[in-house]
Amino acid sequence: MAGHLPYGDIMYCVAFAGGCYGNFIAWTLQWLQGNYAVDFRPFDNRRGSHNWLDTHRDNVQRAVAEPINGCIVHPIVNSDDTIGDSFRKLLTVYDKIVAPYPGLDDFVWVLNNRQTKIYEQGWIDKNQSNFDLSAWNNREPWALREFLSYYLHDQLITESGYHDLNSNTDDRVLSLQINILRDRFVDTLYQLCEWLDIKIVRRQEDIELLHSDWLNNEQYLNKDRLINSYIHATITDKKMNMENCTIMDQATMQHALRKQGYEIKCHGLNNWPKTTTELKTLIYEAEGI
Repeated sequence: MAGHLPYGDIMYCVAFAGGCYGNFIAWTLQWLQGNYAVDFRPFDNRRGSHNWLDTHRDNVQRAVAEPINGCIVHPIVNSDDTIGDSFRKLLTVYDKIVAPYPGLDDFVWVLNNRQTKIYEQGWIDKNQSNFDLSAWNNREPWALREFLSYYLHDQLITESGYHDLNSNTDDRVLSLQINILRDRFVDTLYQLCEWLDIKIVRRQEDIELLHSDWLNNEQYLNKDRLINSYIHATITDKKMNMENCTIMDQATMQHALRKQGYEIKCHGLNNWPKTTTELKTLIYEAEGI
């Protein structure tokens, strides 16, 4: 690792919700400029991309008060933060904002990233003080799943700034759905560097190898597609094995079934069904949903 950070003339930051690859994007922009060895990777023991001399700022206020090019920041930290206010503040110092966020078919991917990569004890345990779980004394899995099925989707919509970024028209902000990193990695990086006036010193084959290494590091890239297939199979009574469903997978399925008019007989359901046909026997049509 070198201590000097080569940058162009554009002052930029990467603003994102946890689990949306802001650290990886910020590191990759430095790697593309030759600031790290070509075979170096930033992956840590939780498969996050935090193992580098990052440019993190704790919040928007610090990112503005102590600006650094390539700054990494979470624009929403407190319940009254908004993407609009945060970006307006950031743009008083930074010329451009790179804003990775999840598409609607990336939510299970991001939720699992957030649970397993950010904190040693997991995102849920770290944030319990922010949840209204004062009555959750017995810590039964079914109760947590029930709570998360009502909470997680809307919380990620807000924290990621989905609606604002999906309709963004500010040419100083690049809204970047994370699925294009998965599906169009090399082209996306070339376009991003052109937008930021960053000179790429890496060969295309080096970038392709980084993409391959990143894909191999990621456990949840296609989780949304898998969970959607489980939901469809459950409703249509088709049998699929459901292996290794995380609490985020389960809560997402419960939320999605509710949106389609079904509830789960969930009280005391601490062991998630192993097949979709088994789950089918536990769902019922709910009135007023």
